[in-house]
Amino acid sequence: GDPYEDEALRQKGSTFHGGVRGVTLAWHLNGSGWQSESDFHKIRMRALGAGFNAFGLITYGERNWRWVTEKQTLPESTSLYVHPSSTISEYTVGYGGIRGLLFGLVKEELADPSRNSHRLSYFVDIHPIPYLQLELWRRQERGSRSINDTLGILHIYADF
Repeated sequence: GDPYEDEALRQKGSTFHGGVRGVTLAWHLNGSGWQSESDFHKIRMRALGAGFNAFGLITYGERNWRWVTEKQTLPESTSLYVHPSSTISEYTVGYGGIRGLLFGLVKEELADPSRNSHRLSYFVDIHPIPYLQLELWRRQERGSRSINDTLGILHIYADF
C-alpha cells in the first residue's frame, strides 16, 4: 500500500503468477492474481490470458476480475480512494515480422459500477539501432469518459 497512508489504510497481501508456453506458434497461457487487505477493505484480483505468435502476427487476450469488499467505512479525514470492483478485457494484435519494427492495436473494455469505457490504442515500437527504442501510442477512449491522447517514450539502453 501507499507508505504515506496510515497503517490501518495500507493494503497488505500476496500475489501469484504462473503460466505455460509452447514452442510451436509461441503459444502461451497465463494466470495471475493478488489478494490484499487493510482494516477497511479486502481486494482480490484474478486474471487469465492467452496468446500466440505466427509468422510475425502476435495476438494476446486477457480478462481481469477485481472484487472490492468494504469491511468498514473510511474515515472522513482520509483522501484515499479505492477503485470499485471491475472487469477489464484486453485484446492485442500486432505485427513484428519486420526487423526493428513492431506495430498493432490494443482494444480494452472496462466496466465497474460507475462507468463503462472502450479504449482503442494504436502503437508502433521502433528499434532503429541497438540500445535505442522509440514507442509511440495513440489512445482513443469512448464511453463514460472520452479521451484522446498520444504518448511517446524513448528508451536508451546501456550494456555494462
